[in-house]
Amino acid sequence: MHYLDTHNFRRRDLANGTIPDNNGYLLPKATNMIKLELDCELEAGAIAHASTCPYTVSDPSTRAGIGEHYHRVAISSTVPTYRDGIKNAVTNWWKVVRHYPGIGTAAMFRATHVGTPIETFTQVPRTSLLIMGWAKTSNLGCSIVTCKSDYVVICRYYPKGNIVGQNVYITGTPCSGCMGTCYSDLGLCSA
Repeated sequence: MHYLDTHNFRRRDLANGTIPDNNGYLLPKATNMIKLELDCELEAGAIAHASTCPYTVSDPSTRAGIGEHYHRVAISSTVPTYRDGIKNAVTNWWKVVRHYPGIGTAAMFRATHVGTPIETFTQVPRTSLLIMGWAKTSNLGCSIVTCKSDYVVICRYYPKGNIVGQNVYITGTPCSGCMGTCYSDLGLCSA
């Protein structure tokens, strides 16, 4: 469950406007950021792919409507446990938004983002952050396995994001765009 908490921690920070962009400015707050929930089917798919000790994401045609992130990190003194491997993966996916031109104050996913590292922030079969920050994504399933001297982490997301011309999230007061319950302590919405 650590991966779920790690994702929601970052989504909370994004919803509350405390995530800096590549220029050092804070990204705008989100009105409609959904709190991710565990999805056993997504987790089973992540386990199946991770167990092959891959070097990339799975073929998107095998997971229609599902986004996926991949991360491989060497087991070391700084990443000795599964928990550390998960944290390393999520941190690396998320930090992209601080290093590359991103979604801007409109929080819009544009055609210019396709094929760039910012896709990990939103959610694409590369190494991006947008999947993780895509407000309408509600379900998450992850796996971490040992592959020789590395950890391989796979996380799957539903519904997937990175849709050109759509908002990553709606900017404004946290929870003001919730369709259901607001977790006011987090600034996140129920699915």
